[in-house]
Amino acid sequence: MATMIELQNLSIHLPLQRARLRRKLLAEGGTGGHVITTSSGECVAALQNIDLKINGGCRIALLGRNGAGKTTLLRTLAGVYQPSTGQAEVAGRIATLFSTTLSLSDYETGRQNIQVSGILRGIPQTRIQRLLPEVLETTGLGQFIDTPLSKYSEGMKARFGFAMAVLAEPDILLIDEVLNAGDATFLAAARKKIASLSGPDKILVIASHSEELLSGICDMAIWLDRGTLKAFGKFTKVMGEFKDWCEEQD
Repeated sequence: MATMIELQNLSIHLPLQRARLRRKLLAEGGTGGHVITTSSGECVAALQNIDLKINGGCRIALLGRNGAGKTTLLRTLAGVYQPSTGQAEVAGRIATLFSTTLSLSDYETGRQNIQVSGILRGIPQTRIQRLLPEVLETTGLGQFIDTPLSKYSEGMKARFGFAMAVLAEPDILLIDEVLNAGDATFLAAARKKIASLSGPDKILVIASHSEELLSGICDMAIWLDRGTLKAFGKFTKVMGEFKDWCEEQD
């Protein structure tokens, strides 16, 4: 089956006891989704009636202010959240980079964690060894690759996490803000690596507040506001609309 993402009238409702920060944001600044009442009680409608179809070959920027629903959408695509209503169909091998807090051992070195990560992803040991030089180049960590992860800065963890995300050569790569922690050299390397992963059967969805980063990577954009889909289309057009809207709001 070809790589694709299709959302049909999708909504995600989060119980308020699991979304206290969203309640606070709603009260103070009007960000986040809307509070609704369902048969299960009060919920935050983190995503509301989203219709999207994304085919292979797209590199998509995910735009929106804090609380717009970007993280919820990425987690839904990754299978973390199941639709409250509607449907979500995702076809293809998925890799995610949602946090620099890696589910690996802080006490092991980067090199050792590469081995563990590869095994957990089902990659044969021989292939891990073959890919190791490329992964080391992607991290750009030099001699620090043999330092325990507990000694890494946030920027170094971002480098390492990105290398782990692309290790399995996924069909769909989902990235949430983490690349913002990288420096200019790393961002250039990340753009180059993402370009090498592009193809008719690949999809990238990346959330970031950096227009410079997104413009160097993405050809399409999704704009979310308070859990609703405002626009989906060519990057330059949607980014322009989003920036104009932000200026009006400010």
